[in-house]
Formats: sequence, structure tokens, C-alpha cells
Amino acid sequence: MKPEYQDQYTGTHTQNVSTVQNGLWSALRASIGKVAFVKDALALWYCAKDANTPGTVKVALFAALAYYVLPVDFISDAIPVVGYTDDAAVISSALYMFGSHITEEHRHQANQVFGSVLSSN
Repeated sequence: MKPEYQDQYTGTHTQNVSTVQNGLWSALRASIGKVAFVKDALALWYCAKDANTPGTVKVALFAALAYYVLPVDFISDAIPVVGYTDDAAVISSALYMFGSHITEEHRHQANQVFGSVLSSN
């Protein structure tokens, strides 16, 4: 990466991490029963948080999760049927491009959290 872009890159990534950390759980809870990718989003979260995941993959995963968490979307989540299609496209793309970095442990953690915390709401 060119040094003149380093500050912009670091700032954007830091904002994405903060956005995801602050809004992921409420976004996931709001999505249960409406979308099929809640467990996949959780697996992406655990992959992004894993110290063994390469930095460039973490950046992309946090960016995808930040898009999912942000209340302003290309297509509003409030629109019935199509509201989550843009979120699904972003999560699906992240899974397609970086799915090889998602381990069985990430999936296991996602299933545990989904089963205990998120489905209790």
C-alpha cells in the first residue's frame, strides 16, 4: 500500500470495526426470521476477529459486516421482500470471496451464539 493512502485506509478500517462492534448484535437480532444469512454473518464476525485471519481478509470482512449493520442501505431494510437483498448480496459475496478463511471453529461459535443468545429473543 502506498504510504500516502495509509491514513485513509487505517481510518476507514477503524470506523468499520467500530461500526460492526457497536451494531452487529442488534442488526442480527432484527434479522432473525427475516433472512437466512444470520449464521453466516456470525461466522464472518468470528473469522474477522480471529488472530489467524490475514489482515486484508479482516478488512474486507469488517467492511461487509459494516454495510450489513449500517441503517442506511442501497435498498431499505423496511421494504418487504426485497429490503435485505442488498445485505444478502454483500454477505454472500464476502462468503464467496473469503469463505476459505472461515474455519469449523468460526462456524461452531456462530452456531452456539445463534442457538443461545440470538434465538432467545
